Amino acid sequence: MPYIPVTARTLARSSPLTEGELNFALTMTALTWLDQQGGMSYTNASRVVAAFECAKLEFVRRMLAIYEDRKAAEHGEVYPPI
Repeated sequence: MPYIPVTARTLARSSPLTEGELNFALTMTALTWLDQQGGMSYTNASRVVAAFECAKLEFVRRMLAIYEDRKAAEHGEVYPPI
């Protein structure tokens, strides 16, 4: 986790501006959720990792893949057809 300045932490939780602040906001959300679930356990940690992984995969599928397709059409394909 990035150790952003203490003065940036409150704003970063609601409106992250940098990658470090975004990482901080996501981490704090996960830690808050863990606390609400009764604290750290292997099961709860596994659920956090699963949620992050699913969110990552959905972001790649819905946002990044579309962006990459648009850029490949704009600049030319790099990969050979399968």
